[in-house]
Order: sequence, then C-alpha cells, then structure tokens
Amino acid sequence: GQLEGVKYGHCWIESGETVIDKSNGRDIEMPKMMYYMLGKIGQPDMENWGKSANFMDTSSANIHKYTWKEAREAIVDNGHWGPWDLVTETGL
Repeated sequence: GQLEGVKYGHCWIESGETVIDKSNGRDIEMPKMMYYMLGKIGQPDMENWGKSANFMDTSSANIHKYTWKEAREAIVDNGHWGPWDLVTETGL
C-alpha cells in the first residue's frame, strides 16, 4: 500500500527473548527473532555471513532501548510516551 517501505516510530517491550507489543489495542507476544524478522527491524543477513539462525544484526536499525527507569524518566521529562530519540524521514 501507500506505506510500503516507509519507516515509522514504534515501541514494544522486550523480556529476555520475547517481545510484548500492546500498541494499537493489540496483544502480541512472540519470540524476539520472529518479531524482528516480521517487522523487518534491522537487516538480518545470516546466510551471507555464516551466522547461526538465532543471530540478529540490528546495527543498521534506528533502535533505542531503555531500562524501565530510563523510560519512566523520559516519559516524565517529555510529557509523552515517546518516541524520544527516534529519527525518521517522515517524522512518524
């Protein structure tokens, strides 16, 4: 559709190797690797680099991770749920 290929801001919770996504009324819980692959987060290139199936290369991704304390402080300091540090072409 019209948004194909457009990068936008989004957040989720990571607990170990599990992702929990409660955004937009959803209730998603799945393995982190699957979530990253479905969302095309980073560019996993396992085949070309001989990496194991559980390797995720997010070095090219615009990802900002926060501890609960850091997130709480950012919410209070900025007066909103985020994003706080994300930069996208669209501003979304």
